[in-house]
Amino acid sequence: MRYSLEEAARATGGIADKETGRLIEGVSTDTRTIKSNDLFFALEGDTHDGHDYLKNIDDCAAAVVSRRQEGLSFPQITVKDTLKALGDFAAFHKKHFTPVTTGVTGSVGKTSVKEMTASLLEALGPCVKTHANFNNEIGLPLTLFKVNEDTKNLVVEMGMRGSGQIDYLCGIARPDIGIITNIGLTHIELLKTQDNIAAAKAELLRALPETGAAFVNWDGGYHELLRSACCCRLFSFGANPRADLFPEDPDISQEGIRFTAVTPFGRLEKLFIPSMAEHNMINSLAAVGCALYLGVTEGDIRERLAGFKNAEKRFNVVTTPSGLTVIDDTYNANPASMTSALRTLAGIRCESRIAVLGDMLELGDYSEELHSDLGRTVAELGIDRLYCVGPLSRFVAAGAEKAGMDPGKIRCFDSSGLLSENMDAGDFSPGDCVLIKGSRSMKMERISLLLVNM
Repeated sequence: MRYSLEEAARATGGIADKETGRLIEGVSTDTRTIKSNDLFFALEGDTHDGHDYLKNIDDCAAAVVSRRQEGLSFPQITVKDTLKALGDFAAFHKKHFTPVTTGVTGSVGKTSVKEMTASLLEALGPCVKTHANFNNEIGLPLTLFKVNEDTKNLVVEMGMRGSGQIDYLCGIARPDIGIITNIGLTHIELLKTQDNIAAAKAELLRALPETGAAFVNWDGGYHELLRSACCCRLFSFGANPRADLFPEDPDISQEGIRFTAVTPFGRLEKLFIPSMAEHNMINSLAAVGCALYLGVTEGDIRERLAGFKNAEKRFNVVTTPSGLTVIDDTYNANPASMTSALRTLAGIRCESRIAVLGDMLELGDYSEELHSDLGRTVAELGIDRLYCVGPLSRFVAAGAEKAGMDPGKIRCFDSSGLLSENMDAGDFSPGDCVLIKGSRSMKMERISLLLVNM
């Protein structure tokens, strides 16, 4: 990246107060890590305002501000909205290069699919991907600044809290390929209905060019809506054999899943993914389909899929020295991901299957009903013991008991901290398998850490 101050002002729609001749070679939103040739964006958030930290900058190429500050030694580019300016500058930067761009969204699984897709596409050459879950109006532009003339593929995760947000991100990233992992109930508190969530996810498909391609989850429904939103080729994936990509003969063990992928591009026999979670096998079909579409060989897919490592706290399996199997799926939770994780737990060969479940948040008026439904699922799957964490998870306990689970097998705690304080090695035996899952703010990782080190 090497841009003049004039180019940056033009790209952001701003006005520069002076010209120094210095070239911009990077971008920053954090004064603690800024470099001398960075362009700093003074972003305004709910709790922090970047303008308040401008005085802490000793040197930079320039700062993009919405309120000009006096007494600064470096140039300032004044714009109406610094967040929009960040997106505009990222879009300007990306236009200089031609990576095939894949956008990934969905109620659950988008980070895992992003990681799998990027891993497979790296077989074609350098690939830039979203770091961690930097999938919003700040994180996505910062990802785009990593693109250079060597980048062959770009894989960006697109988060969503409301309608219009994916459309905005697509305007910056300009995806060629779109992947929708599923359409669940995440963020229903804001969007009110699943139909509204589906329409918001479909914004990704509406942004794709006719020459592009889309991969969407068949099992989640909304087939007509998704097809009508798409002007390019659309491929479905899922457990249902009616999908364009589906698995055959899955063989699940604690080491992972071996399966055959049936695709429009041919059959891939005996693929292996090192995860026992069935939803990761389904998610892998989207990544495999995208990779095949872009020309990755079967051999590379097979090798890279077998070596895939999921992101931290996403269905990571640890066997402790005492013989306890701990499934750490504490990154986040919603009804779809909870149900999928419980189904996987129910299918594991072990002495006792134990679920430690925290509250699922952002479900609005549906919260009590969905927690109760989850409890019924726990009972119907035959989970041996249930630990409930948080005020909402008491509805899980009530639902499980109503569905026939022995109340003596259910324990409730107000927080993960209280459960940790009241848990000891005597609660578990060698050969038991424990699933730990809950919404991010429930801090369920405390329990995982305790069990792994018990």
